[in-house]
Amino acid sequence: MAAAAAAAPAGKTASTHRVAFVKGTHQLEIVGYSALKALGRSHSITSATFPVAGHDWAVLCGFDGHRLESLSLELSSAADSDDEDDDDGVKAISSFTILGPKGKPAAMEIVGTSREAKIFNRWSTVCSHPVPSAFDEQEARFVKDDRLTVRCTVEVFTETEEESGPIPTRNCFVAAPPPPSISRSLEKLMASGRRTDVTFALERPRGRAHAHKLVLAARSPVFRAKFFGDTMDSGEHWFRVRDVRAPVFRAMLHFIYTDELPPGICTEGSRKHRTTMAYDLLVAADLYDLERMRLMCEKTLWELSTGDVATALATLALVTGGRHNCRQLEALCVGYIAGMWDAAVKTDEYRDLKRRSPSALNDILEKLTIMGFSDVLRTHAVGEAVRSGNFHVGGHDWRIKCYPSGCTEETRDDIGVFLDLRTPLDANSDVRVKAQMIFTIVGPSSRLQMDASHEYSRDHRGLGYRQFVSVEDAKSEYVGQDDQLTIQCDVKVITGPSVVSSGAGRGGDQIVVPPPNISWHLEQLLETNLGSDVVFFVEDADEFFDAHATVLSVRAPALLKAGKVVNTLKKRSKTKRIIRIDGDITAVVFKAVLHFVYTDELPPLDDLVRAAARGDDADVPVAVRRTRIAGNLLAAADRYQLPERMGPLCENLLCDVITPQTAAATLRLAERHHRPELEAFCADYISSPGVLKAVVASEDYKHLTASSAEAEALGRIINRIAANSS
Repeated sequence: MAAAAAAAPAGKTASTHRVAFVKGTHQLEIVGYSALKALGRSHSITSATFPVAGHDWAVLCGFDGHRLESLSLELSSAADSDDEDDDDGVKAISSFTILGPKGKPAAMEIVGTSREAKIFNRWSTVCSHPVPSAFDEQEARFVKDDRLTVRCTVEVFTETEEESGPIPTRNCFVAAPPPPSISRSLEKLMASGRRTDVTFALERPRGRAHAHKLVLAARSPVFRAKFFGDTMDSGEHWFRVRDVRAPVFRAMLHFIYTDELPPGICTEGSRKHRTTMAYDLLVAADLYDLERMRLMCEKTLWELSTGDVATALATLALVTGGRHNCRQLEALCVGYIAGMWDAAVKTDEYRDLKRRSPSALNDILEKLTIMGFSDVLRTHAVGEAVRSGNFHVGGHDWRIKCYPSGCTEETRDDIGVFLDLRTPLDANSDVRVKAQMIFTIVGPSSRLQMDASHEYSRDHRGLGYRQFVSVEDAKSEYVGQDDQLTIQCDVKVITGPSVVSSGAGRGGDQIVVPPPNISWHLEQLLETNLGSDVVFFVEDADEFFDAHATVLSVRAPALLKAGKVVNTLKKRSKTKRIIRIDGDITAVVFKAVLHFVYTDELPPLDDLVRAAARGDDADVPVAVRRTRIAGNLLAAADRYQLPERMGPLCENLLCDVITPQTAAATLRLAERHHRPELEAFCADYISSPGVLKAVVASEDYKHLTASSAEAEALGRIINRIAANSS
């Protein structure tokens, strides 16, 4: 048998392990948003199902206590599946964006603490994301006509093992595009001082800062209203800044242009200096509505606080009471100080906080204080709760919940008290949290204490007493002359066989800063035409496209010289140049070029193919149309001098859509635009077993030898085939 096997001709085999994320989005509009909030109790709504990567998904919006509390992704198809092969589950990453009204570039991204994929299966079908408290403070920005819009992005992990066949699989990425460079481009624009049209007179110390109205308006709703709204300031070009110190304002400008704070601005100097600078930047972010910068400053303040309880107390004093919309930072500081209480009470910062804001200490002591108890009884019906702030014990967030008028009709004469676990538990594991609690209510002359223990899980997140104390007893024995009722909860979390955690520090908690969104802001600028001063007339398509000379001058200066200025248009004292684009370029491709200039990304190829479809394309195969569009994009990248990133993106597109029918055309493009990596890819593809015959039979092959250069290319392919066969 061994000899027979040795005599058999050696064959070539190949296989490919293909790994990818298949991405899909679903947009849910919640109409009648205020009615859903008004229900007050815990409830949820579910979107229609939508397909991604062969699976059905749905969006769940959870409401609790008159607020939107969570956004979740559910694998709907898992519940209906009886296939044992589905037991391994589906790996996916989910994220949510709460969108602003149309035409207003406002959005809040909600993502998990990591980009790790979650496993969905029939036992674990939901992945939840808590809605940050910052949304509560800015809710009015996102709700219009009682309508809230939520976009869910799902990325499903797929992997397949494929053996080589007549047409083998391939590596579709032959060129590594450099990372996006929009922030570097705008930073150069700011440093150059060219085309600035607004000057700020700064104080402390005195100085001047020059900027571009367009960039400021794209990034900040406050600047947008000032420069392009119906205000007296819209025509001004000089402003005095009194509410922000000069170094802070300059750092804010750097963030606006780059989406990052200047190096060392919050990392150099003493802890006190860094805390002061971070807080001043946070105030500026709040003034000019810069959400990402505000969260960056919150994160810095929290990192400075975790190593020093005095700094945590000072930070809490700065942000307590919801000042500057820092609910998350406030809650983190409260939890950390609670875990360091003995050290905290010995500091000057504690005494200062107690003098300035004694109410902040109630949260630290893990208490729920009901101010004006008699009024609360009148305003809260049966089943309506009063809640404490979140506090942190044993690595988890907790909250006291009190029903002053009773949990149900049967218990309306009694006050109910519960301890809720607020930390989201992993939907992919059976995590349980064991806790012991002691509820205490202390009056002027009486004291009531009740204890309990509970094992918390995803399905059991609260425990307490429906009849903790009667309303009459509370009034007579526990409510003081100040009409206050205070309920304290002492929590102990069992973290191991003999380990008890009571008020542990919060070093592992993080404030999540969303990814840079400067390209999204520029995309909105392009879509809304805000402040546009250039109009391109694409002669071949008889279409007009608005753009901005300031952006083009630093991102694609060749576009400003791409055609002849044929006219000018005056509107509201502003002049627009009309530039005619001659040559063989379609409106679809030119619009895609502008999209790349403003975002550093190309639109989806199939979207461009659909937009470019004409009646006479009905008989043209989709693969051919894809190659044509990708080839036209590559030609535009060369024409408008965008080869550094757009060129490699186009090369990868061509590789991704190559077929035997389009291989010859792709090879011609590689030769014409001097792309050696793309040419080598085409040679490897065409020389693969079973492909060459299909290529020779295609229409494009007939054109391959039309010139000596392309005949030479064919010769190289034949040589490669010969080498592979030897």
